[in-house]
Amino acid sequence: MTNASKINKIYFVSFIFSLILLLASFKWQVLDASKFKEIQESRVYVSEIDSLRGTIYARDGSTLAFSEPRFDVYIWMEDLLFFEDKGLQTRDDFINQVAPIIDLTPEKLNKKIREYYEENNILWFKIADGIPAEKWEKLNNLRSNSNKEYTLNGLRFDYTSTRNYPEGYLASQVIGLTTKYKDNVIGVGGLEGYWDRILNPVKGFLIKESDVNGQAISSALLPTIEPKNGSSIYISIDKYLQKVAEEKIKWGVEKYEAKAGTIVIMDPKTGEILALANWPSYDPNVRENNPEVYGNIAITEPYEVGSIGKVLTLAAALDNETVEPDTVILENGHNGCEEISRDLKPVCTWDKKPKPPMPVSECLITSDNLCFYYLADRMNNEDFYNYLKDFGIGSPTGIDLQGESYGELKNFSQWNVGDVSAFSYGHGYLVNAVQITEAVATVANDGVRMKPHLITKIVDSQGNVKVFQPEIVDSNVISKKTADELKVIMNEFYNRSILSSEYYYQHLKNYNIAAKSGTGLIATNTGYSDRINASYIGFDASDRKTFIMLVRLEDPNLPEYPRLAFHNARIVWMETFNAIREYLDVPTK
Repeated sequence: MTNASKINKIYFVSFIFSLILLLASFKWQVLDASKFKEIQESRVYVSEIDSLRGTIYARDGSTLAFSEPRFDVYIWMEDLLFFEDKGLQTRDDFINQVAPIIDLTPEKLNKKIREYYEENNILWFKIADGIPAEKWEKLNNLRSNSNKEYTLNGLRFDYTSTRNYPEGYLASQVIGLTTKYKDNVIGVGGLEGYWDRILNPVKGFLIKESDVNGQAISSALLPTIEPKNGSSIYISIDKYLQKVAEEKIKWGVEKYEAKAGTIVIMDPKTGEILALANWPSYDPNVRENNPEVYGNIAITEPYEVGSIGKVLTLAAALDNETVEPDTVILENGHNGCEEISRDLKPVCTWDKKPKPPMPVSECLITSDNLCFYYLADRMNNEDFYNYLKDFGIGSPTGIDLQGESYGELKNFSQWNVGDVSAFSYGHGYLVNAVQITEAVATVANDGVRMKPHLITKIVDSQGNVKVFQPEIVDSNVISKKTADELKVIMNEFYNRSILSSEYYYQHLKNYNIAAKSGTGLIATNTGYSDRINASYIGFDASDRKTFIMLVRLEDPNLPEYPRLAFHNARIVWMETFNAIREYLDVPTK
């Protein structure tokens, strides 16, 4: 064989060998790519590491809402059969160890396996719902009796944390609740909804590689993305005050057969909400079928507050020096009703009886509608409008709860005689219960308007603390002089509202309380109905300014009681104040 022949033969063999390598490479990289990928992925696992939603704490540091991990337990038959075939564990060993941890007998667990796999060829099925973390840990640490080096295999877990509300009904509409949407937990209503992003945790990820027997290779553990629990929030709700408020408003709604009711207790110096109670209410641990109970009507249902609005009207008139407390508006008095426009119904007092001349202070104490119409008529519309806006009418409070709703306030340039009349005695504009509490609290706080809020601090998963300071909305809505004049007038209203026959309330006159009631007609599509919203608001007018409280009853419906706030909301207010005055350390005169 010549040298040329030898070289050609070598070239040919090399070509054939290269062609085989090329074809093999093509087969591995293209034809078998999915197979190798499957093999690779079967040895590399990416596991989600779940974390917990943040906790909600009350004013005293006790828990109002918290999450704890739960796990659904499944059998994955391919794993179970694989490790049995390799002789690393037995079926009896698996059943006898797993069953008691998930509160099943070995016979019942074996029956589940037969029904799902042997009879129906189902490879993946659930055997337990929502086991706690300690049981999950026990199941993860089970060892095969056949070979103690290996963990017991065949189980898979689905993380499903649960949200608990240990106080049940207490402050439920303030707290809100959680639900699942597309496998994500989201907050709904109240604090849970408003602070959802803060409370929500960050999931972590663990990437690991296992050997042919399914055991983790410690040297192959890849970097882990650490999970982070949601931040915890601390709120201003006082559990004792909240409990009393909830008991009293439930009592009031039932006693006066009202559709619903609300109590708001706030610190006028800081804007902190100390209690916010509605009835009907609900237990967030037990989901109700009636969707109406979930709404927080203290912020979601604006209403015409009635004569409580006269406090704002008189505040404006006193502050811009339209009148003094002893200024007489109607020098000849009035006949109880008066036509102010041919297109409108007459403006009447609550009893439609003639009244003699009286100073504006007496107009507020007797809640005289005609007097207040003429008082507002003396003011420039723009001035009156600006004062109402400064008190927060027509604007949201910005309270840190989900779902606030409020009414608009028509611009003064569009006002007519009917608007001036209605606005003067608290009709024509809508406020929610927190909103009117904030407005009157401005009087209690010497003219300084504070933003209502619940959050006092947030603590994240690393222990970083963010403290929330009280926020001034307007430092000079009215002067301190005006506020002091109103307090004196409202204190006289309070003292007169406790009848001499009410011996059981006489001791409450020893407190320097400023108050006002309000009866607002409920509007319909065709005008006003004969149904009412009854409200009563009062605050500590001493230098301590310990509290302000609003009681609202929606549509009280007992015919034996006159349909005025004096006969229902006032009683609920007095009962509640009597129960909390010593706890709040309200000073006596």
